[in-house]
Amino acid sequence: MFIRFYRRIPLIPGILWLNISRGGFSLTTGTTGRKITANKHGIRLHLGWPGTGLGIGHFISYDAVQKLITSLKNK
Repeated sequence: MFIRFYRRIPLIPGILWLNISRGGFSLTTGTTGRKITANKHGIRLHLGWPGTGLGIGHFISYDAVQKLITSLKNK
């Protein structure tokens, strides 16, 4: 058995939320079917087809972003 703690607070209603959980804080923006969430580990992108339960998500770590920026600067 486990206890889950999660709270979502609207900062700008309908546009930006602050998410608080046991693991830390994150910010989420987007509309139905499209969301971008940033936390201490990286950025998560999610696209979904509302009403179907179908969706796809992708996670980009800050390390990967830093490596990409560094490689572009060195070219």
